[in-house]
Amino acid sequence: MIDLYCDGSCPRPHGPGGWAFIVVGNGNEVERSGAERATTNNRMEMMAAIRGLEWLASNKYGGERVKITSDSQYVIHGLNQWGFAWRQAGWRRKDEDGEWVKVKNVDLWPRLFGLAHDTFRAEFEWVRGHAGHDYNERCDKLAGEAAWELIERG
Repeated sequence: MIDLYCDGSCPRPHGPGGWAFIVVGNGNEVERSGAERATTNNRMEMMAAIRGLEWLASNKYGGERVKITSDSQYVIHGLNQWGFAWRQAGWRRKDEDGEWVKVKNVDLWPRLFGLAHDTFRAEFEWVRGHAGHDYNERCDKLAGEAAWELIERG
């Protein structure tokens, strides 16, 4: 089993924000991070998982069992519960009035969901953020540093 730890950070509303992942498995430990200008915390949480899964796919880990660990309930619930119905409904959901609307972050969900469920046999684990989980704390630090580096560059 390959472990993928991921976290996002968005210190200011609507960006810039950062993402980070750490892959642990097969005797390797790899960490990567990056940032985007106009974004949200949820998007950065998703991008951390996407970038991690894309890294695994590009390094020939496709088909492996992967455990994705995140402190984002949005990501974990989307992958573990909501996403199945969203995909079946064309990435739409019913709003409070019963009307069909596109899910938020509709540009990212098909990509993330497909990587997690179609490319990999993923499992999901939620951990409480800022609670001392070593890899989650490291991802949080990397994502925050990436966001602040972009903020400081202007």
